[in-house]
Amino acid sequence: MRCKAIGGGRLLFAALEFLPLSVFAYAGRMGTDLADRFIWGAGTAVVVVPILLLAGRRLNPILVAVNGWLCVEAFAFLVPVALLTAVLAALAESAYFLSIALVGTVYTLVSPRGMLTVEHGNRRRVRLLSAGLLALTVCAFAWSIFFRGDEMVAAVYPAMGLFLAQAVFGARLNVAGRST
Repeated sequence: MRCKAIGGGRLLFAALEFLPLSVFAYAGRMGTDLADRFIWGAGTAVVVVPILLLAGRRLNPILVAVNGWLCVEAFAFLVPVALLTAVLAALAESAYFLSIALVGTVYTLVSPRGMLTVEHGNRRRVRLLSAGLLALTVCAFAWSIFFRGDEMVAAVYPAMGLFLAQAVFGARLNVAGRST
């Protein structure tokens, strides 16, 4: 009964989907070593994602990319592969946005929802708005390179912008869908 009161559990599942990134961020605020932050975030993702899939939830493409990034970074700390470690160290915060761009491109080309989190019958419009979100992701990538080393400015603020843009584009898509 309680789940129906909060949108059929949508809020609960959204919070659960954000949990790996939240664990990573909170561990950082607590002064946890970077390797442990990635391992804890990735470990949380490995637990949470199957739960969401078993519950029949569609995953947010940005968070799919974030969870993949957490897992790759954790792997690089646990099983040091020289090339992977060097690339990730060179990219720093930018690896986050690179993963979003890669996953977002696949979602844009393959998924009927593109990079958005809403259903819509106009595939062309979904792709157009997803391409706009990809363009913003590329801008966030460039921004993160410029502000490398400052986690809040290089990663957190642009990520918040991407989530906000995703919500605005999804709302815009729904409004456009109602008028046709």
